[in-house]
Amino acid sequence: MFLDSSEMLRIFFAISHARIHEEIVAGERDLEGLLEEAFAAHQAARGSIDPLVIAESFHKQMVRAKVLQLRDEIPVEVRLMYAVMPTEHIAEQAAALAQEESHSGEPSSEDSELFDKAKATAFTTILRRYELGHIADMFENDRPQFNELREAGRKLIFDNSEME
Repeated sequence: MFLDSSEMLRIFFAISHARIHEEIVAGERDLEGLLEEAFAAHQAARGSIDPLVIAESFHKQMVRAKVLQLRDEIPVEVRLMYAVMPTEHIAEQAAALAQEESHSGEPSSEDSELFDKAKATAFTTILRRYELGHIADMFENDRPQFNELREAGRKLIFDNSEME
């Protein structure tokens, strides 16, 4: 069995702006509770093919990403990575679905271009839905800076975790 990506994306994008905002506000008041919820949702989604469970996990990760943006004690590179990681996963699924629906015949450079455009559009749309427009703007307008911060954040998160 496989994940029904179209259903997961439908559920994810059906989450209202009001709910997103309410959960961000609640997370600002209770960061520890939000972190626990995000972790529990992520654990529930591991190995799951239930579109609702996976959409909820991505939602909690995005709310966490927004709330962490307000924490100056966390390096900006790490805050960026917490926003980028779930956004990239969702955007890749959206782009793959768009490519699958438009694909006819052998893969071509046009297909690759379509995938990249769809992924970039989904990526910035998701960031803006979760009040992370400053990251979407950097992605669109200053890609070298975005890539530099993303790579530095990746190293801080993953290289440090490998040492433990």
